[in-house]
Amino acid sequence: MKICLFARNHPKYGVGGIGEFVYDLSQNLSGLGHEVHVIVSKYSENASNKMPVELMCGKVKYHFIEHPRFSSGLLFNFFYNIAAYKKARSLGKKIHFDVFNINSTLYGGLFLLLSRGNFKKVLTIHTSLKEEAHYADSFIWKIYFFIASCFEKICISKSDGVLFVSKFLSKKTFPKKDSMKKSAVIYPGVNSKIFSKKSTREKIPLFVFVGRLVKRKGIIYLKEFAQNLKQINSEAKIRVFGQGPAQKELSLISNIEIVGRVQRKDLALHFSKATALLFFSMDEGFGLVMLESMLCETPVIALNTGAVPEIISNKQNGIILGSNNMCRAAIIATELSQNKKILNSFGKKAREEIVKNFSWKESAKKTIDFYKSL
Repeated sequence: MKICLFARNHPKYGVGGIGEFVYDLSQNLSGLGHEVHVIVSKYSENASNKMPVELMCGKVKYHFIEHPRFSSGLLFNFFYNIAAYKKARSLGKKIHFDVFNINSTLYGGLFLLLSRGNFKKVLTIHTSLKEEAHYADSFIWKIYFFIASCFEKICISKSDGVLFVSKFLSKKTFPKKDSMKKSAVIYPGVNSKIFSKKSTREKIPLFVFVGRLVKRKGIIYLKEFAQNLKQINSEAKIRVFGQGPAQKELSLISNIEIVGRVQRKDLALHFSKATALLFFSMDEGFGLVMLESMLCETPVIALNTGAVPEIISNKQNGIILGSNNMCRAAIIATELSQNKKILNSFGKKAREEIVKNFSWKESAKKTIDFYKSL
């Protein structure tokens, strides 16, 4: 098959889970013998003005599109959509793709809406835009995500099939079975070679938090957890990997260390040193960072939200908190750090679970089967 995928950026030059997802998926689709192209923006955090127009990553060809450059996500997404639509149409005339797979209506929705041809259009949904609107940090972003969620509904109606990265997202998008289009849930994979145990755990209890420092990621819970943890164990530390509006207020808490953004592959060492990963998102479509941590034999302490129960087996390979009580969460985390036998058991079972059930090869095969079923 000839397949064209859309993403905001190449993971080498920018950050974001969708960029990582598309890169890994494209490599595995290519490994199955399919011709794969990816459309991404030329502009991202680590990109230079000398970015190539095209770049081969293995057998996958990346196409870097130019558009007016804005730091504002709202304007960036608007101009990306226009440029991506033009690029996809141009490539389609030369290559005659069988499938165009858009990985967010924010980055390619215009193509779903306007394109016509002898090909199939697939939308992969990674997050709930309604929830993004609900937990947005400003009124402008609330309005933006509300409009985006309405736009997504229209795009779904124009697509030939919809893929979800979790059962949670599928049920949230299609609450009534009779309203469902052709759809499937296909879990992402994760690279078990990159993410593996790289170090022994630090002797002092160390908890890590990875993600954008925004309201939706549960910053309010992280602050409460840190304050309660300090009262229970003054030596315990929390290491935060990420950037965002809440960075300044978190830096004022004495037992929190802000590291900032790091390359995804470098997280394996930090996971390995930690007692556990803290996952306090108020709503999460999937949560790839949980899989990466578990592969490093570092269990996850998480709120019971989104797709968390699809990944963690409570008190077997991690802990799903029964409430948002961060005092209780800090006590549970401290008890876990003190019981090395249970901690190591959780870690080993966590890795076994991810290796068994979250393979990129299987994800790619299921994706091809879905394409062929349309």
